[in-house]
Amino acid sequence: MNKRLLRVSEVSEVLGISERGVYRLLAAGAIPALKVSGALRVDRDDLGVFIEMEKEVFAFENGLSDYDKPSSPKISIGLT
Repeated sequence: MNKRLLRVSEVSEVLGISERGVYRLLAAGAIPALKVSGALRVDRDDLGVFIEMEKEVFAFENGLSDYDKPSSPKISIGLT
């Protein structure tokens, strides 16, 4: 069974950072969290969204993204 809610320690393992680093991300609101019986939990889907957003930011900041390139010209076909 795949767990939907992850502990801070599990998020730490997935991201390869310290638990303290995870707490910083949670405090900054970068990763949404909820409390279950007083313990912080992160939804696996929310963590996935965070990871994908970070990939996009990295790509954009390092010129690996198509976001900063001009889009192709649009061709309009008008009927007269």
